[in-house]
Amino acid sequence: MLLVVASAFFFATGHAGAKYLTTDMHPFVIAFWRNLFALMPFLPWIARKGLRSMHTNRIGFHFFRALANAASMIFWFTALSMMALADATALSMLGPLFAMLFAALFLQEKIGPRRWWALVFGMAGALVIVRPGFEAVGMGAILVLLRGVAQGINKVMAKSLTKTEDTGVIVAYLLILATPITLLPALFYWQWPTIPDLVVLIGMGAVGAIANICMVKAYGM
Repeated sequence: MLLVVASAFFFATGHAGAKYLTTDMHPFVIAFWRNLFALMPFLPWIARKGLRSMHTNRIGFHFFRALANAASMIFWFTALSMMALADATALSMLGPLFAMLFAALFLQEKIGPRRWWALVFGMAGALVIVRPGFEAVGMGAILVLLRGVAQGINKVMAKSLTKTEDTGVIVAYLLILATPITLLPALFYWQWPTIPDLVVLIGMGAVGAIANICMVKAYGM
């Protein structure tokens, strides 16, 4: 539980940095630089452990998780460029509910009545945030919801991987694969970060790596 709380804290810190950067940089470019700087601390770890430690029989699973994670990040950063961080964060609370639903469907985890009620009330709360007074739904809100679906898939796949893979290997593969995946769309909007933006991006990468380690370790436990 403490690891989940720590993960949420570090992810939230990175989200604040992303919101700050959206005034200067395209969300696709932010996603690439964030993944690149999150990957860098793992390169010495991989070199020290050796490539043999990275052996996996589930490379396809790692790839599709990285794809879901990259989609989630792009949806999220784009949404942050369109709406207030507080509103986006409130709506993103649907993410864990999607994860719970997918865990029941694909991992056969038992979901009790209290959690199903939480799902119902969570969906109702999301509708209030998305359409207060039945106003038109904004694109930012739609992107946050899509991010919730992608995050749900990402988290369920992470949970499945903990059954066969080490935490470090899971996070390393995520960053190794997500970095080139996010580079492709970033190339269409390419820009080099300024020095102040670079400092924020490095910080986002650091807290993002820590957040992922905490999350995967928690799911393994």
